[in-house]
Amino acid sequence: MKILPLFLISALRQRTDRNSTGRDDAAIGNICHLRLFWGGFYQLCFEFCDGCKLKIIYMNSKILEKVLSHSKKTKTIIGMRKYNEGDDIYIGYVVDYNETLIVLQHVTKFGLEDGLMIEKIDNIESFETEDEYVKSYQLLVKNVNKIKKQTIKSLMLKEGENWQYELLKTKFDKGKIVTIELNNDNLVTHGFIVDFDETFLHFNPIDNLGNDEGSKIYKLSDISGLTIERLESRKRQTFYDLKKKNA
Repeated sequence: MKILPLFLISALRQRTDRNSTGRDDAAIGNICHLRLFWGGFYQLCFEFCDGCKLKIIYMNSKILEKVLSHSKKTKTIIGMRKYNEGDDIYIGYVVDYNETLIVLQHVTKFGLEDGLMIEKIDNIESFETEDEYVKSYQLLVKNVNKIKKQTIKSLMLKEGENWQYELLKTKFDKGKIVTIELNNDNLVTHGFIVDFDETFLHFNPIDNLGNDEGSKIYKLSDISGLTIERLESRKRQTFYDLKKKNA
């Protein structure tokens, strides 16, 4: 909720009419409509009860100006959410802006520059700074060259119903993040193989920001697929290693 300063409320209760003689006469009017809606800058739209006046006031937001200016000067990563796009968030740094438009250097989830976005500030629902998601991508952009290239090019395949166990015995993961997919489940889980036997897999899931999510135990018979060195896994590995190093 946005609260109007008292001096602004007082100012809004007074309007100025120019009469036929050219003099400015202050007239007190009752405001029948007052809306405060978010754009990159605050916008106030109000209408007097006589219905003859509709006036819009633009006020620069010092808070937003500070965020956008800092991002532009330092290439600090911010998050940007647009109206009616659900949980989608655009990550990048500000290239330029004015009261109407913003130019954002978009950054992919892998830390790569992905073109310039030109967007009306009125279309932006919120800007996000300093949360874990945004800070993690600031770290990734600075270390994008540390995302390792795929090095494993072949695997030894074993036959049999317990193929999962046979594959795990080859230590194909080499201590790297792998993914597992379960029967009748569209979700893919990234993480480290901790231990296994002929029946169970002890797994350490890693989230998309490289955070440790504890431990899970899976039945090998429930595993329908495994992958190694996917780009998403290598990105999570980079996050994980950087955060572990900076801890």
